[in-house]
Amino acid sequence: MKHGTFRNNISVLRRRGLVTTAIRSRLCFYWVTCVQKPNALWAMTNGGRGVVVSSWAGRSLLEVLKRLPFGERCVHDIRLFFEAKGVYEKILNSYVVEKTVPASNDLVLKRVDLGVNRSARVVVHKNDKVSIEIGSSLNPYHLTDEGLVDLVASLGKIQNFIEISVSYSCSIPPVSRWIVSSWHFGKDSLVEVSGKSLNLTVHEAAKVLRAYLKSIGNKRFVRVERIEKPKEDVASILSKKLEES
Repeated sequence: MKHGTFRNNISVLRRRGLVTTAIRSRLCFYWVTCVQKPNALWAMTNGGRGVVVSSWAGRSLLEVLKRLPFGERCVHDIRLFFEAKGVYEKILNSYVVEKTVPASNDLVLKRVDLGVNRSARVVVHKNDKVSIEIGSSLNPYHLTDEGLVDLVASLGKIQNFIEISVSYSCSIPPVSRWIVSSWHFGKDSLVEVSGKSLNLTVHEAAKVLRAYLKSIGNKRFVRVERIEKPKEDVASILSKKLEES
């Protein structure tokens, strides 16, 4: 059946009340109204604008994964570190130091703006270790060729910020050698959802897999993710993730 013919047939059936939209997205799903709906994970909202969580209780995480269409794999809340000899002394009196932690004398630097809903916090420790935390929960980095270029560009901005802060007076390792200590790895649903809150957690093989409702703007989506702790350099872990796709 051609696309146009299918749309015309669906329009006629909807006007007659024989079918109704279950999920409105690029790939729409429809209920046959004369068939009793099961106790489904979702039900249609008024006007078919999204999906409503009807009953999360008792639902396994596997069911959530099977029933909702998801987008590209992505990462956010990325934590990295590297070491650079002499960086603490070089940056100690710099204007970029926002505060000093009393107990440890760690230097917390000003936030680095990485674009829309993305920023980084850099902390320089007395042992010349530099810790970086990238906040991007509302705008995660997709694990696609374009997304990885975006991520590397963000790391480059952070590297440039640190190098300027020390007036290029100490050697900062290339971003490919920075160590990824942890990140949140997962996917967001392609369709908007509403209803009661969702927070499902499964512990498997020393990894925590969870699903929850994530608000992005004025919409909410199901986010399924796990916290990974690669302890590998950027080049190695990103190569592995590309091979997995």
